[in-house]
Amino acid sequence: MTTRTIRLACWTVALGLAAMGCGGAQGAGEGEDPEVVVLHGDLGNAFVMAGESAEVISRIRIETRALENVQRPPINLALVVDTSGSMDGAPIADARAAALDLLDIMRPQDRLSVIAFHSETEVLLPSTRLDGADVGELRRQIGRMEARGTTDLAGGLQSGLEELVSHYEPEGINRLVLLSDGVPNDASQILPLAQAAGERGIRITALGLGLDYDETLLGHIAQRSGGRFHFVEASEQVAGVFRDEVLRFERLLARNLTLELRPGPGVRIAGVVGQAMQAGGGAVRVSLGDVSEGEQRDVIVRLQADPRRAGAVVELMDAVLTFDDAVVDAGRLERRVFLGARATRDDA
Repeated sequence: MTTRTIRLACWTVALGLAAMGCGGAQGAGEGEDPEVVVLHGDLGNAFVMAGESAEVISRIRIETRALENVQRPPINLALVVDTSGSMDGAPIADARAAALDLLDIMRPQDRLSVIAFHSETEVLLPSTRLDGADVGELRRQIGRMEARGTTDLAGGLQSGLEELVSHYEPEGINRLVLLSDGVPNDASQILPLAQAAGERGIRITALGLGLDYDETLLGHIAQRSGGRFHFVEASEQVAGVFRDEVLRFERLLARNLTLELRPGPGVRIAGVVGQAMQAGGGAVRVSLGDVSEGEQRDVIVRLQADPRRAGAVVELMDAVLTFDDAVVDAGRLERRVFLGARATRDDA
C-alpha cells in the first residue's frame, strides 16, 4: 500500500391523471420550513397505449424561490489550481489574478486556502480565516503561483480536501474549486477522493480550461462529490467563474439533496439520464448535491410500464426529495410529487 493510499484511507475515515403540481413540504428542525425549494413532476405523455408495454419519459424539476435579507453561513473554500507547464503564460497569470480576486469578494468570516499542483503539490496558502489576517501577506503567498512540471492532480485534490477537513464548518459551506487544463499523472486515487468528499458534505466545482483537459474525469469528480462542472474556454474567463461560484455559495438554500424514485406496481425505472443511481428496497436514489437561489434542476427518468387495460390508471412513480435546509436551520425537509397516466386505445 502506497503512502498516498494510506493517507486516502485515513482521510476517508475522518470524512390527465398526470400529477403536474408541487410536492408537499414536510420536516422538522429549529426553524420553520422557509419553502424556498419546490418540486414539480411532468410526463412526456399523460397516456400510454393499452395492451402494450410502454416507455414513459418523466421530468422531475427542482426549482427555487428568491430570498430576502437572509444572513448566509461562513464559507470554507479551498482553491486547487493546476500550475503545470502547460499553464505557462496567460493561463497562469489569469489563474493567479483570479485567486487574488477572491480575497476581495469573500467576507471576513470566511476561510480560504490555495493549493497549487505541478510535478508536486504546494500549499501556497494554508486555510486562513480572513478577518484579522494580513491581506498583504496573503497576496504575497498566492503570488508565488508559477507554472512548471507535470500534473499531480491527485496530490492537489488531496491537499485541498485536507485543508477543508482540518477547518470543517459543520454549519457552514465547505467547498473545493478545482481548475485544471490537462491530464493527470495518475488518476487512480482521484475518484475515490471525490466520493469521500461528497460523503463528508464537501462539494467540488471542477473547471476544465482550454481543450486538452480530461473532460470525463472532471465531470465525474463533480458528479461523485455532488458538485458542478464547468468548461472554461479561455483563461481570462477564470476570474468571472470563480466570482460566480462564490456568489452562488452565498445564496445556498439546501444541502445534500437526495431524490428517491419509487415506481408503482408493474413499473420499473429503466434509467436516469446523466445521473448515477443507487438501487435498494424497490426504489432508486439519486444524489444531487446542493442547490442555490435561482437554480433549476431537471432530472429525466425513463420508466417502463407493463401492459394495462384501456381506461386503467397507471400509477407510475412517487418522487420524494429530501434535503437539509440551509436558510433557517429547519432540519431535514421533504418534498413529494406523484406521477400517473391512463391507458388508452387511441394514439397518445
